[in-house]
Amino acid sequence: AVDAGAEFLFNTTAEQLEREEGWEDDPAKRVTGCIAKGPDGYVRINAAKGVVLATGGFDWDDEMVGYYYPIGLRTCRTWQKWMTGDGHKMGVWVAPRWRIRVSTCPI
Repeated sequence: AVDAGAEFLFNTTAEQLEREEGWEDDPAKRVTGCIAKGPDGYVRINAAKGVVLATGGFDWDDEMVGYYYPIGLRTCRTWQKWMTGDGHKMGVWVAPRWRIRVSTCPI
């Protein structure tokens, strides 16, 4: 990936996705990058071809668990307390259709 021009930023957390100007009125406008916080402060990352949002869970956000997976409030949660749904929330901010509630079936 590096040979193809990819850049990796470690210890850097995405905090806000950015979309093309006018996205509020046009859902076809694409995500163009993000604002992230790294060891030296905030940085704007512009994507040349697209953005992949790969995020963890939301086990430790009671509101999200209660809405998307209510049985999860009564069951054991993971020990990974950093799973607060921040990535999911960024996705909802740029694509509100994700807010549609889906039925879940516990395994």
